[in-house]
Amino acid sequence: MFGGQMANGEASGELYVLRALKKGLAWVSGSKMCQGKSPEPRFDHAMHRLRDNLVVLGGRNRSSFTPTVYLLDLTSLIWTNV
Repeated sequence: MFGGQMANGEASGELYVLRALKKGLAWVSGSKMCQGKSPEPRFDHAMHRLRDNLVVLGGRNRSSFTPTVYLLDLTSLIWTNV
């Protein structure tokens, strides 16, 4: 899960990964696991899986539309701005 709108209306730039643990499922911060420049904080975006990548499309922050596309390579955990 990436981004979203926080309670104060600001955009989030955090990445969270759902991990299967012995005690069950847990959300962990994925932002520190990744390399490269991550997408700017955003909400109202789309995120899709394409082969071994997660694709983050568009979205907006509190004041403007963000017309960017980012790929997160799920093998190397490297962000790329397309």
